[in-house]
Amino acid sequence: MTNRGAKWEDAAGLVLAGGQSRRMGRPKAELPVGAAGDTLLASRVRLLEQVVSPVWISLPHGAAPGAGRLVDQDESPGPLAGIVAGLEQLARVGAEWLIVLAVDMPNVPAELLAALYGRRVGGGVALAQHPATGRWEPLVSCWHRGAAEPAAACFAEGQRAVRAVLQTLPTQVVRLAEHQAGWLANLNTPREWEAWRRGSP
Repeated sequence: MTNRGAKWEDAAGLVLAGGQSRRMGRPKAELPVGAAGDTLLASRVRLLEQVVSPVWISLPHGAAPGAGRLVDQDESPGPLAGIVAGLEQLARVGAEWLIVLAVDMPNVPAELLAALYGRRVGGGVALAQHPATGRWEPLVSCWHRGAAEPAAACFAEGQRAVRAVLQTLPTQVVRLAEHQAGWLANLNTPREWEAWRRGSP
């Protein structure tokens, strides 16, 4: 069992916010949610900060550098670039595990993060499985720092899909129940965002 009252001292967090948000038409990270002035990015960082420290943010090419900001070196590298950058940071802070969360997944609860951490696997990745489709969702996941080298090698070979890397790694799967399917919802278009806002508290 995972102690929800304490942070996981051997883990760090990464919010993937490096996409171009072309379908949304504006940066997803800046979408307003919840209380006045809150953003989708701030809410996802805050969720990770409940369980791990530090939390880094993967940002798109051209973003201003700064503490805790991992900026993509290419214009359209995909989320794998951010994961590789996050894994490379683990040794610097003495952490073994990286909890990854995409910025456009507003329904992911701390309960799911705890389940992924509980299924962590050496040299590999734990990730959630959608109950309806059976598909794995790699953009909310727990990576071991032993995955850094194979992930970087795949990226260097031109792979940009995270799923391609999963084929080379040990994996553990958290199978969600039907009533938990909404945890994996992601927001890609203004219509999806508005529908989520109407349905959110």
